[in-house]
Amino acid sequence: MGTFRVRFRVRWGDKSAELVGLVDTGATYAKIPRSVLEKLGVRPVDRRKFELGDGRVIERDVGFAIIEVEVDGKVKAGACTVSFGRDDEEPVLGATTLECLGVLVDPVRKKLVEAVLLEK
Repeated sequence: MGTFRVRFRVRWGDKSAELVGLVDTGATYAKIPRSVLEKLGVRPVDRRKFELGDGRVIERDVGFAIIEVEVDGKVKAGACTVSFGRDDEEPVLGATTLECLGVLVDPVRKKLVEAVLLEK
């Protein structure tokens, strides 16, 4: 599919940070540098296992934060699970984060588009 980068905001309470991160549907959660999450006051609520592209399995702290991204002039926001990344790692928006935000990937134009959600 290919990957691309987007500008997004992560918030907790009255604090926020603007980041540029990789959109990667092969990842599960949003990965945000630990120092950013700690400055915002995001606290770990669990520790989970993650498999890396090379097959190694690591553990990371996870918590919750509000993620916002602009799509076609509209701000799409959601309370999302975030993993505490290392400070030298690029931020990532993974598949469940995109779903949480109600957006889809347009792989041809390399951009996010608003999803039409299903309800039954």
